Amino acid sequence: MDKNLTLRVAAVAGILTAGLIVSFYWPAGRTSAPEIVLPQTGSADIDMDDSREQYNRRIVNEIAVDSSSVQRVVATLRRPEQYTLTGESTFYYGDQTKAISIQCAVRGGLTKVIQSVTTGLYKHTLLTPSDAYIWSSDTQSYYKGVLGDFSVDDLALIPTYEKLISLPEDEIEKGGFEEIDGMACIYAERRKGETDVRECYYISVETGLLTAYQSYEGEKLAYAVHMVPALETVGDEWFTLPSGVVVTDAGQSPA
Repeated sequence: MDKNLTLRVAAVAGILTAGLIVSFYWPAGRTSAPEIVLPQTGSADIDMDDSREQYNRRIVNEIAVDSSSVQRVVATLRRPEQYTLTGESTFYYGDQTKAISIQCAVRGGLTKVIQSVTTGLYKHTLLTPSDAYIWSSDTQSYYKGVLGDFSVDDLALIPTYEKLISLPEDEIEKGGFEEIDGMACIYAERRKGETDVRECYYISVETGLLTAYQSYEGEKLAYAVHMVPALETVGDEWFTLPSGVVVTDAGQSPA
């Protein structure tokens, strides 16, 4: 591995240590959805009592999704209250790559992320609505800080559907539908300001969550994320500190 790649990988690992994925799949309950007026192609007579997947599919069947509407459509999708995700983020440096495996769980106001740093070593980040806990798999100690001390924009290397929603509307160049690994997705492409950076977001229609992302510098792929969600019950073991204490939305409770 060349020296530049080693330095860049070390920098990534440093950010991970500081709480890399503070905004990773930020639970929908932490922010209120904006009021949305959607362009229609059909009757758009959406039944609010539909299940999440039925509601989302009816939304995308009735709404014209293009560059001008894709952010609003993604914002109005329903998302599960609890779920897990597994996947990988990959950095591309010429003919070399650095892959980071990711496991994530969300339940209500709690988010837990586990990411690989080196072989056999993992960083744990546990987030509540007010606090952040960070520790390494090779120690029983952990760092606790106020969530507001972390800048979501500065620390998050994993894109989210919230990130897509928050982008300047005039930077969205394309919007529509694509299939990723057999999964129906809403697709959005962003051109970052006056740069040659192009970002592609893929949001699952079924879950409303980001399932894939690519960032290009010119025509070269620089960064990619692929996530697979599992809509399942998330147990307390995900939110247990090395000391054995279980963290809840309101703070810590005895294990």
